[in-house]
Amino acid sequence: MVAPPFYPAPTGSATLTDNTVTGLSAPGATAYRNNSPAFAVTASGNSWGGGGAEPEAPYGGSPAAVPGTVQAEDYDTGGPGTGYFVNTVNGTANGYRADGVDLEAITDTGGGYGLGWTSGGQWQRYTVDVATAGTYTLTLRYAAPAAVTGALHLADATGTNLTGAVGLPATGDWQTWADATARLTLPAGRQVLTLVQDTGGWNLNSLRFQGTSAPPATDLAAGRPTAESSHTDVYGSGNLTDGNRASYWESANNAHPQWAQVDLGTTRTLSRAVLRLPAGWGARTQTLTLLGSTDGTAFTPLKASAPYLFDPAADNTVTVAFPAAQARYVRVQVIANTGWPAGQLSELQLWQQ
Repeated sequence: MVAPPFYPAPTGSATLTDNTVTGLSAPGATAYRNNSPAFAVTASGNSWGGGGAEPEAPYGGSPAAVPGTVQAEDYDTGGPGTGYFVNTVNGTANGYRADGVDLEAITDTGGGYGLGWTSGGQWQRYTVDVATAGTYTLTLRYAAPAAVTGALHLADATGTNLTGAVGLPATGDWQTWADATARLTLPAGRQVLTLVQDTGGWNLNSLRFQGTSAPPATDLAAGRPTAESSHTDVYGSGNLTDGNRASYWESANNAHPQWAQVDLGTTRTLSRAVLRLPAGWGARTQTLTLLGSTDGTAFTPLKASAPYLFDPAADNTVTVAFPAAQARYVRVQVIANTGWPAGQLSELQLWQQ
């Protein structure tokens, strides 16, 4: 192993030719590891394959199942440039895996290790086995002291960006954990996914792939009539369903609670609402309750009151998931807003899934 016990990392070069190594049965075991980017190794004719430390393989020997949870620390074996890439050998946090990627012990539920010392340009690869082709929800369990715009994306083996840039709202500390979500479409079968670190400043515990379905075809609220408790100036509730992200509903000031609602025209089965503010607005937290009704008179909670952060790092978009319920009228009631003394929304989208 070429492993720096101190900084700077070792420099130099070596040639490995026609060597045979057996007995590498333990998870993550390798023929050799070069943890120093300043030390060049040329390998050819060896039992583990030419040109690198070893062939890429899923950590532990078996690909991770999708749907399912992939632990961030279980990136593929193969060493630097194969299973992972880091800009520098991060340090000495290698109690779980002895390579160039620091894996931090975490205090999140379940404990274990997580990916730390993130930095733009680094990446990890994960071999997965996708049970059924379709569109999946990816939930990233992460921690970030400050919000990170465009923190990461997931790519396939060809380098195609599957998720788009994923922003991570602030959690307040390196060991304060939260969920961020994205959607991606995957083919069935065994494949390699690459977690690309576009901007550093966050830790990662796991990647959870949930469900499979065709992408939602229609926002059920698009173009539907609306109603409201109040509005200011030209900022009526009709702006919520007009398809224009820049227009918005704003209630009367200093008069919480306030509400706006959409009439779907007929009772529909719903399980998800997407709430948005204009893209250029600064971050704010609104405390909201989501209510549903079949007759427009008797409303019951679809989602109990909770604070939601509208953060430009997450495209000023909040997704509210709830157990599937039937409703014709869906009302968003705003109880508080840290950014302005009124209720504010630019889009209210409603989806069956």
